Amino acid sequence: MFADQHPDLFTKLERVRKFRNKLAHARLDTNDAWMSRREKDRIQITYFKNGKSQTEVITVEESNKLLGETTAVMFDLIQLQHVVVDTPNP
Repeated sequence: MFADQHPDLFTKLERVRKFRNKLAHARLDTNDAWMSRREKDRIQITYFKNGKSQTEVITVEESNKLLGETTAVMFDLIQLQHVVVDTPNP
C-alpha cells in the first residue's frame, strides 16, 4: 500500500510548504552590514513571524538539500497519482 511505503510524505510536504511560504513572503536582505560580508555561498532573507522581524541565512548547501527533498516528494506524488488513476472504482 502506498501509505505504508511513504509514511513521512505529509511531513515532507509540510517542510516544503513552510519553506516555500517563507521565501514567498520574505525579502532578500541587502542591508550594508550583510552585503559588506560578501558571502558567496549564502543569502539572508528577512520576514515577519508573529509580528516580529526575523532574519534567516540560507546556504547553497541547504537550498540544494531542500531541492532534492522537493524532487523526491514530487516523485512520490507522481506515484500516488498513478495509484489513484489506475485504481478501478468499486
